[in-house]
Amino acid sequence: MMIQWMESLFTEVLGKSLDAAVVVLCILCIRGIVGRYARKYAYLLWSVLAVRLLWFWPVTNYFSFFRLPVFESDLWQNTRQLPERLKEYGSLGNSDALLSGTQMQAEVLHTEAVSLTLAQKVLLGGTILWLAGILLFLVYFCVSYLRMKRRVRFAVRIGDGIWQGDCVPSPFVMGIFCPQIYLPSGLDARQMRHVVCHEKQHIRRKDYLVKLLAFFLLAVYWFHPLIWLSYFLMCRDMEMSCDEAVLKELGMEEKKAYSATLLAFASGKTVPGNLLGFEENNAKSRIRHVLRYQKPGTVLAEILSLVCVLSLTIWGFNHQSGADAGQENAGGSGSQILADSEEGGTVSEQAQQLYEAGTPYLGDASAVGNLLSLLGQQGYLPELDYTLELQTSERPYVLQMNFSDGEGDTEEVLAYMGQSGTLMLALVENLDEIRWGFSYGEEENSVIYYWDAEASRAMFPSLEDVKSYGKSPEAVEELLEILAQENMGEQQETISTVGGADGPTSVYIS
Repeated sequence: MMIQWMESLFTEVLGKSLDAAVVVLCILCIRGIVGRYARKYAYLLWSVLAVRLLWFWPVTNYFSFFRLPVFESDLWQNTRQLPERLKEYGSLGNSDALLSGTQMQAEVLHTEAVSLTLAQKVLLGGTILWLAGILLFLVYFCVSYLRMKRRVRFAVRIGDGIWQGDCVPSPFVMGIFCPQIYLPSGLDARQMRHVVCHEKQHIRRKDYLVKLLAFFLLAVYWFHPLIWLSYFLMCRDMEMSCDEAVLKELGMEEKKAYSATLLAFASGKTVPGNLLGFEENNAKSRIRHVLRYQKPGTVLAEILSLVCVLSLTIWGFNHQSGADAGQENAGGSGSQILADSEEGGTVSEQAQQLYEAGTPYLGDASAVGNLLSLLGQQGYLPELDYTLELQTSERPYVLQMNFSDGEGDTEEVLAYMGQSGTLMLALVENLDEIRWGFSYGEEENSVIYYWDAEASRAMFPSLEDVKSYGKSPEAVEELLEILAQENMGEQQETISTVGGADGPTSVYIS
């Protein structure tokens, strides 16, 4: 159970990585413009990426960048769904999966004795490798933090939250709940003033928590090269924006003196990357930025702030589709779920439940099992035990239910199969065909009934495209009304029978 949950989380991370790549490239373009005027706005831009990586629940926005046609194309959607498809084939493999269960019980059907396929091995191996990478990051963080904590244990307190000693390699901030400033020995009064002001700016802005969060995201997305690039650029923007805050507090006349302090620590010893250190490897670019920095005017500052807000709005969230908008309008009282329909009416709880139970993939065994259980509870399946086969190795994708009792009366089978089969075809997007098998007699004779979209249209002439009825709760409601209103007894189906004594009898309805 735990490994299945981790595999699901891994596929979700892979899917978000593709979105993150687009967001990073967009941020880099805007950052190059915004950063020329003030680095604090470039620093703020990285919050857009953090939101994109952190939000695992659907947050939608009508003005999202991801509503452009290119992101709704089949190519992008298929690429975006590759991790989910890997999960699908990792669960079922390239061979048929055999599931068993009782339709009247509201429980998920579980896979029985399915050998590991290549897709399963890839998914499991990728998940283990991903978790191992996260573990290494956590070990590095803990070890480096404890080693530094041990190293500075002999530092002397010289002020409120300020420590100094020969054991400190370079100025830095350490701590989560009560951050402390650590300074090396030998600083003159000017350097002390610059460094303490710089580190206090970090504490005031909670940069120590921001860097901890960034390090956590890097640990989760360690396999993504653009996330590594983003981490280092974010740290650079953090330091440069802090330099700007120091100049704002001390005055622009301190530019040269502050640059000299930066230069003095340019060749100093480093501190672990998960701590906030005054010394950075990009001292040259920081000095250049300090000397060139001019405080932006009020109008320019407002424009740059607006750019950051718009960036979060455009790139931080998914676009709001029509289905999302319809679901947001859902409401109700008691146990009933009601939603506004296009005609101004309501959608029944039954239609809402069926729509939410739908799945795009026949290979999602858990979702298919839940949907069948729901159909059984609503009376669309016979009260018989069955085993379930999901055949997804090639088209047509087939769902076969093998009932253990009875030969199956043709009229009764058609009554059940006509409604449940049509609903399954509508709610499972890539389902092509449904088969019901009945075994009977001591010689284990069997009858197999076949059902597809053509059979649904023959039994219910007013149906249009069967798949279109699974697109929204309103469409499911319309399908339920068609199934309830049309008298199946008056429809003329074509029934073809193949097979006999030497094999299973196959009954085709068209």
